[in-house]
Amino acid sequence: SLIAHVAARGSEPVPQPRLATEPHANSRARYSFSFPPRWRLAERGSVTRVVSPEKEASVSFGLGGRGDLEMVATRFVGELEDTYRRVSLTGVQLTLMDGEPAVSFTGTAVTRKGVPIRFQAISVAGPERNYSVAVFVAADATPTRVLPPIQEILDSFRITG
Repeated sequence: SLIAHVAARGSEPVPQPRLATEPHANSRARYSFSFPPRWRLAERGSVTRVVSPEKEASVSFGLGGRGDLEMVATRFVGELEDTYRRVSLTGVQLTLMDGEPAVSFTGTAVTRKGVPIRFQAISVAGPERNYSVAVFVAADATPTRVLPPIQEILDSFRITG
């Protein structure tokens, strides 16, 4: 019936407008992604970082270390432990980024300036090289504001070479 059809359609999620609409490609490291236009982008060599307007969240992409995915992911977390204080892992997940195998570690830490943060450290095994993705969010950031654009940025990651 028409009423059942309308009622069923009303329960579907309403598509949200895309937030990450600004494309960027790092030709040196051969990857691309999109980010929200109000986020600030900085690129140095193979590393690209985007920062939210309120500076409460950032996503960085770059080349990962050499070796198998487990070894590279473990080394990446070790680098975080060397850089931040009170690093505590809260989860690990095998996943895919751009269809390639990836390991994602989540956790909490404290910056050298004493700011509590949440992080996600992702190692991606690309077809020819590994990639590293780091997400940092201030612990007091509003999740409903910062997580949707971050997820869109991560979902838009593509290996281009």
